[in-house]
Amino acid sequence: MSDAKRRSHCITNDAPPRLHVNKALFEDALKAKGATTGDAQAQLLGTTRRNVDHYLAGRIEPKLTTARRIAARLGRDIDDLWPAA
Repeated sequence: MSDAKRRSHCITNDAPPRLHVNKALFEDALKAKGATTGDAQAQLLGTTRRNVDHYLAGRIEPKLTTARRIAARLGRDIDDLWPAA
């Protein structure tokens, strides 16, 4: 592969910064709702176990509608779960 093609696949820093989940609050809210296993957490939040793991690890952010649903199901404010940097 030529250098020109390799460079075209590089990620630029033009992307907005990610918001990281408040992991402690997120996990406490899950425990308070009785969701202690990955499957129970996914079912409570209406998503997959994989996504829950990714949210907690900060690898992905949910879409705004999904984040609102998660916050509502956990009884928390969206800005507390995903605080601005």
